[in-house]
Amino acid sequence: MKLLKRFWVMAFLCLASLAAGPAFAQHAPSQGNQSAPPAWEVGDPAARVAEVAVIASTVIATHPRGHTLATNPAWAAALEELEVAAEGGSQAQYLISLMGLLAVLEDGHTTVPIGFSLEHGLFPQRLPLSFGVFDDGLFVTAAKDEAAPLLGGRVVRLGNEPVADVLERFAAIWPGDNVAWAYHDLGLLGLPVLLSGLGVMENTDDPVSIAVELGDGTLVEATLTPRHDGNIERVALDRTLFPRQQWGETAREPNFVQRLPEHQTIYVRLATVTSSETLSMRDFTGQVQTVMAEPGYDRLVLDLRDNSGGNNILAERMRRAIMLSKYNVPGSLYVLIAPQTFSAAMNVASRFERDTYALFVGEPTGASPNSYGDHSFQILEEAGLGYMISTLPWFDSMPMDERQWIMPDVLAPSTFADWVAGQDAGLEAAIAHENTREMDESDWFIPWQRASQGETWEPFWRR
Repeated sequence: MKLLKRFWVMAFLCLASLAAGPAFAQHAPSQGNQSAPPAWEVGDPAARVAEVAVIASTVIATHPRGHTLATNPAWAAALEELEVAAEGGSQAQYLISLMGLLAVLEDGHTTVPIGFSLEHGLFPQRLPLSFGVFDDGLFVTAAKDEAAPLLGGRVVRLGNEPVADVLERFAAIWPGDNVAWAYHDLGLLGLPVLLSGLGVMENTDDPVSIAVELGDGTLVEATLTPRHDGNIERVALDRTLFPRQQWGETAREPNFVQRLPEHQTIYVRLATVTSSETLSMRDFTGQVQTVMAEPGYDRLVLDLRDNSGGNNILAERMRRAIMLSKYNVPGSLYVLIAPQTFSAAMNVASRFERDTYALFVGEPTGASPNSYGDHSFQILEEAGLGYMISTLPWFDSMPMDERQWIMPDVLAPSTFADWVAGQDAGLEAAIAHENTREMDESDWFIPWQRASQGETWEPFWRR
């Protein structure tokens, strides 16, 4: 069996290139045709329709649940919609319809990697702003030129529609295990191709109006023109960095250990399940073990937020070291999670939940405890798009666990005000939490049945 060896692409692109939320990194090796796609042109409708048939047959033959699609009415309806878009729709409509087809599988690894298309110049148009996603809304976090008056505002309207209507359509077509993954990727709406495909604007080069509400309640509207340099030299909103960001600048590594003696707490930042050029996962595990052996600490906080994957085997040494340490008792071990917790990071979270007394803090994960991965990567020669299909199940919980995410035992949402102030609500909650659960309680051994997992969560636009 092929293990998870490297990232293919930062599939939903990085913050710098689109000003979206954190990047979505796949944790499986790429397979199939990987040659550069042709220029993204309308192409021959008949050839595109024929290509749709290839997509459908490839998904059915490749995905572990592909055999269920033949009798799935949602798949049949989405396939018909994709055929219509292939025959007479714009490329933006074709993209949205393809994503809607793959979304039927409810698998975040079976999707269209937007980053691949950006890398090959398929989506050249940008808006002169960046969106940030928070528990209390979609905010403009960077802007330039005609978008500058929108900076720091909460988006209330996209085009002529209330923002909630657009976000609901986005969530409906966005492939993922749950709505938290769509929530995480809302920042991608800075791409005109997505706004066009969702019907907010007719063409990708049309001006689009965006309205925001500023902190004082003032409504501000601006009409933005897509352009190729829209993502260059945007001015970011002035803010205070989170402590973890400040510590990361000092560590100069994505993964690091921070001692918090004033709280008798060890903070372990696992931002990626990979080795860097200067720090292997083995050596990082050694650092964690060294600090765990030091006196004066009685709590360990493992941070899996902003971690979208890597190689899920590489974290096993560290996980087992923590599992065998004095910290593996109720009230001493905490795991921070968020919608960005995905792929190999989700494997890590699920295994901590299954094998330790960890309490989870933050927001729901972007993947389910039992999910799919190790994607096959395909390129559509006619449309020029790349798409991925999962090939393996990764079931790190029990077969009867049908949860769509791990819900936090302690909910600590990430708000815009906290982000601006550099206040880490999740870490603060993990440090301050007082445990009331005993080691012999049965829900430690049936984790999907504990009270917190029965709680509901809805993204801001549904509240």
